[in-house]
Amino acid sequence: MICHETGLLVKPSYGRFVYYKLLTLVPLGTALLAIFRYADSIVWPLVYIGVCLGHVFLVYTNKCPHCGYYHLEGRQHRCSWLWHIPKLVKPKPGPQGRFISIYIPVGILIFILFPIYWLRFEWELLVIFLLSVAGLLATVLTHECRSCISFHCSNNQVPEKIREKFKEIHSSR
Repeated sequence: MICHETGLLVKPSYGRFVYYKLLTLVPLGTALLAIFRYADSIVWPLVYIGVCLGHVFLVYTNKCPHCGYYHLEGRQHRCSWLWHIPKLVKPKPGPQGRFISIYIPVGILIFILFPIYWLRFEWELLVIFLLSVAGLLATVLTHECRSCISFHCSNNQVPEKIREKFKEIHSSR
């Protein structure tokens, strides 16, 4: 649901969640395909899946509780990235900690750099992987971070003028 006065995303839709999952599957699937093809054992694809799941767990337990969408009513979290997941951690008002602000870019770099060793064997897969990561990051930064109501987030790019208007409109309700 979009706030008509400000254009900010008040409540993410299930369609948005599906869109981001499909967009995420392109680099993830490409990386796993290359790792499965060129790794000497099943261990390396499992390690990459573990790294990805560990990243999601760290973000969910450290970044999400500070998010405005996590604070919405209900016992399950629904956002553009995670849908119908039980809220494991109590919502925490205010900005996220320094650890998660530093970890997010590092985690993204790990997600990108880990499969490069195997992707280098097929330049076509490497190109697909890098373009899909670039497309995913560009989409998130232009469509999510510029319309997000989580103003404490270190990635939030909503102009101050729109933030104030949103707070004014929604504090009176």
